[in-house]
Amino acid sequence: MDAKWVALVLFALLAGLSGSFIFSYFIYQPQIASLRAELNELRGQIAELRSTSLSPSTLLELRSELDELKSTLLNLNSILVELNYILEKVLSALSSEQYLRYERLEITSIYAEYGNIASDTKGWNIVITIKNTGTADATIDNILLNGKPYATYQDVTVNFESSATIKAGQYAIIMIGIPEKNVDNWPFQHGVSVEVRLHSVSGREYPKTVTLP
Repeated sequence: MDAKWVALVLFALLAGLSGSFIFSYFIYQPQIASLRAELNELRGQIAELRSTSLSPSTLLELRSELDELKSTLLNLNSILVELNYILEKVLSALSSEQYLRYERLEITSIYAEYGNIASDTKGWNIVITIKNTGTADATIDNILLNGKPYATYQDVTVNFESSATIKAGQYAIIMIGIPEKNVDNWPFQHGVSVEVRLHSVSGREYPKTVTLP
C-alpha cells in the first residue's frame, strides 16, 4: 500500500484502539466515582465513631462496614488493574512495527539496447533498476511483457531469480534478453514499445514502458 493508505490504516487503528480505551474508561468511571463516594462516607463515619463511646453493637456494625470497605477497595483495585491492562495493550499496539510496514517498489530507470544477448544471438537487452522504497521486504515472483509472463515468449531470458526478494531500502538490477526474430508473429521489433510489469507476491504490479531501438 502507498503512504496515503498506510496513513489511513494507521489512523483507523489509532482511532479504534483509543476508542476502546476511552469506552472502557467511561464504562467504569461511574463505578469508580460511586466507590470513592462510599469510601469518603465510611471515612466520615469512622471519624464520628472515634469521638463517641463504642457499644458492642456499634463495634459489630463498625466491623461489618470495615469489611465492606475492604471489599470495595479490592473491587476498585481490580477495575484499575483492568484499565491499566487495556492501556498497555494500546501502547504496545501503537509501538508495533507491523502497522507501519508496507511494500513499495520504484523503477528508477529502464532502457533497452540492441546488440548481442548471447554469443551468436542478436537482440535487445532491457536493463531495469529498481529500488524498494517501502518499509517491508518485497518479493518479485513474475515479470510480464505486454501483459504476458515473459516465459510464454520462446527464448526470452531474465537474469532475475523467481521469487527474488529485495530488502527495504535496497536496489536491484533486472536484465531481460529478447532475441531478434524474423517471423511474422514475433511481437518484438525495432521501434516497438514494450510494457514491462513487475509482479510481487503481495499481488502488486509495477509497470514501465520502454521502446526497442
